[in-house]
Amino acid sequence: NEISEKIVADGPENTEPKQFDKYTYHGYITTITYTYKKGTAEMTVTKSADKATAKVGDKLVYTVQIGNTDTATDSLENVILSDTLNGYIDFTHGSVQVDSKTAAYTYEDSTKALSVELGNIEPGQTKTITFECVINDTAYGASFSNTAVAKADNETDKTGTDDGVTVEDGTAKMSVTKAVDQSAAKVGDSLLVKVKAVA
Repeated sequence: NEISEKIVADGPENTEPKQFDKYTYHGYITTITYTYKKGTAEMTVTKSADKATAKVGDKLVYTVQIGNTDTATDSLENVILSDTLNGYIDFTHGSVQVDSKTAAYTYEDSTKALSVELGNIEPGQTKTITFECVINDTAYGASFSNTAVAKADNETDKTGTDDGVTVEDGTAKMSVTKAVDQSAAKVGDSLLVKVKAVA
């Protein structure tokens, strides 16, 4: 995949020029040697959520980017994204996209493990995977994050973790305001008092 700097070795000088038809050779014998190196792939992984704070019932969109750096000299082979979701979120079936196109995936409801096969990723190429989840009613007051794992046949596993999502605690919060229609009055005057409570 990669050719190193060429190595040129001079052969012995030809001290006895030989005659050829229409040519006389007076030069050197030169050998050029190439050394071939095994190519290397360099995988990168990032993961993010579209919200930092949310409420129970909100939809979260996760984005995972898996790339092969510009300095890589070989493609990443048979890349697979694995993402085991935590108990606070429920996966939305049919929501997986790769580079904005609906993609095949496998999902195990019992383990909440999502897997997406991405094929090969060439040097300088990045694939973007998105999928949706809904925050369930076990998440009141919780903060959580998830980690995506990228695997390839010719590279060590790499991980990407989102910055985390904080869910509101669901406690009712009430505010009360009170107003009167006059700022000054005499004994016997009627006053209109308004009280407003907001939960």
